[in-house]
Amino acid sequence: MAAEDGLTDWLPYGAVAQRLRHAHRRVAALPSDVRPEATHRLIKITDLAKRDLARAAEKLDAFMAELNVTMGAEEGKPPSGTAPSDENPGPTR
Repeated sequence: MAAEDGLTDWLPYGAVAQRLRHAHRRVAALPSDVRPEATHRLIKITDLAKRDLARAAEKLDAFMAELNVTMGAEEGKPPSGTAPSDENPGPTR
């Protein structure tokens, strides 16, 4: 998907853009009682990426880790603390 939309052509911007897109999809799947706050935080991270990509990548890492715990709790799973590598790839610098 990312190859045809050209996001990977602008590494590391493309890597962060792909992760932000994935995060937005995951937030959209959250229950309506927690979605607004998560959406607000994600929009702030997206805006930060325009000015400071490295810091936005760090904040996105923390946000995704918290989202993994939240979604695990929603699904009745114990919090894992780590995400599969395809869901939360590390920042590209």
